[in-house]
Amino acid sequence: MLRYGQCKLANILYACDLARRYPNITTVSVHRGVIATGLVGKLSPLNKRLVYLTNLGRVKSVADGTWNQRWAATQEKAKIVNGAYCEPFAILEKHDKESKSEKLAEELWEWTQKELE
Repeated sequence: MLRYGQCKLANILYACDLARRYPNITTVSVHRGVIATGLVGKLSPLNKRLVYLTNLGRVKSVADGTWNQRWAATQEKAKIVNGAYCEPFAILEKHDKESKSEKLAEELWEWTQKELE
C-alpha cells in the first residue's frame, strides 16, 4: 500500500509539473476512487475489512470507476484546470504539502527523463 500511495503521489506531481512545463497541453491527475479490484480483493482479511469500513458506501465497481477518467477525457478544455487533481466525480481537490512540492516534482521529472533515456 505504501508503494501504491507513492505511485499516486507521483501521478499527481507529474501531471502538475507537466502542466507547468507545457501549459499548452492540458494535464490532470484523476483519482478513480476506491474500486473493487484485485488490489483490494487480494488484501489480507483484516486489511480488506479496513478498506471497506473506512469507505462505506464509496467502493465502486470497475465499470463505475471509469467515470472520472471519462469526464476528464471528454470535458471541454476551457472547463479543465491544467495540472488539477480530480477526485470522483469531477471534484477538483486542493493539493496537499507533498503534492505541491516543486522539489519532489523536479526530482521525479529528472528521474523519469533519465529512465526514459
